[in-house]
Amino acid sequence: MSDRIPAEIWIGGKIAASLVPGLCAAITDEGVSLEWGDARVDPTGADDLTAAIKANHQGVRLLWFCDDQAGYGEFDTLELFLQEHEIPFTRQSAGRYEYDPERVEFRTRTGRADIITNRSGATVVLASSLIALEATLTKALQFARSGEAKRAMTAVRTAKRQLRQVLPPSVPPLPPFEIVPD
Repeated sequence: MSDRIPAEIWIGGKIAASLVPGLCAAITDEGVSLEWGDARVDPTGADDLTAAIKANHQGVRLLWFCDDQAGYGEFDTLELFLQEHEIPFTRQSAGRYEYDPERVEFRTRTGRADIITNRSGATVVLASSLIALEATLTKALQFARSGEAKRAMTAVRTAKRQLRQVLPPSVPPLPPFEIVPD
């Protein structure tokens, strides 16, 4: 039996009408709801999907579903369908026990990014991953103080690369959900 963790998913992008039946089946298989604690939704076509559209915090109209009891806080079948058909989504899962809260971002051009978050959904960077960066910056300062500008700049460039590796990738916002003819 899997751990049950609350999760929500926002789905955007242009969806070919021929994918609507498969998307409806994946949504039904997941047993998601339109509201927290509400009954499972069972969409059967484009009209049901259109009725499930709501605006996110930025006012973008997206499909939104939730489940207070998602297995490990994931929507395996739905996420797989979306990725296979290059449909962008954002999934936020709450943390529980040994599972950190996380946000999964999938975009067609950038692929999938799994990002650790706090309970509010803000990105978390682990302090342990910043130790090497601090050491590199300390070297850069030492080089700068001793007049070794070239070595200081090299250390700063190294620190910038280290920082880029620690930070989550930049992910473009979800485009509005839309069903388009094939």
